[in-house]
Amino acid sequence: ILFIILSIVLIFNFSFKSTNAQERDVVQIGVIGTMRGDYIGAFSLIWANTVESDFKSELSFPMQGMKFKNGFLYVLDTSYGRIHVLDKNLKHIKVIGELGYGEGKLQYPSDIDVDNLGNIYVADFFNNYVVKFSPNGDVLLQFGEEGNDNGKFNGPSGIAVSQDGKIYVSDQLNSRIQVFDSDGKFLNLIKKDEIGNPQGLAIDEDGFLWVVDAKSCKVFKLNKDGEILSSFGGKGGGDNQFVYPFDVEVTDNYFYVVDR
Repeated sequence: ILFIILSIVLIFNFSFKSTNAQERDVVQIGVIGTMRGDYIGAFSLIWANTVESDFKSELSFPMQGMKFKNGFLYVLDTSYGRIHVLDKNLKHIKVIGELGYGEGKLQYPSDIDVDNLGNIYVADFFNNYVVKFSPNGDVLLQFGEEGNDNGKFNGPSGIAVSQDGKIYVSDQLNSRIQVFDSDGKFLNLIKKDEIGNPQGLAIDEDGFLWVVDAKSCKVFKLNKDGEILSSFGGKGGGDNQFVYPFDVEVTDNYFYVVDR
């Protein structure tokens, strides 16, 4: 599938005033092309359309954000800070969210999960917070900020919601997983020496937590107490090896691991 990168191109005409501040009059003289509302920029991302000022956008790339739940496919549009909702036939239904910071806005959404009621949970890597949306796109909850204290994040890169409403978040650059209740209140930490770079998360039907670790290139199975039960994978390009794994999904006793 070929996706053409064409958002909005504005043509400006610059004129200069001879003042001490060197003020410039900017006059728009035309528009070339418009971005369709159902355009998913992350699929063809060259650089992130981000408002972050201290990060080189050419180092950005689409993250793992895709979830099939309740008959809908939810796709994070990393480069435009929004969520696309498609039906099972990949017909575009709607867009949720907008680019920015605060008030539920998204800057670099990295992972997504959806509960049985259709509520949408998004981990935002650059904004260092989690946003919960209603099925209609209303912001229900936002929690977190940049830092390394409990309840704060440094690059949240994975999220999973359990049947009892607990929210698990991979705090990637702090090398830990944080657990919150349904209201976003911090509950506890999961921090293991074996898991130095946690990314994508998944919770299976038995309530076990599966964690992708990009540092060891392994996938770990944890119980509800955060203890490691088993793991598989390793560094390399052969079978059962990964170069840079960053997401996992578990369904019907099969494991799907995305290896960048």
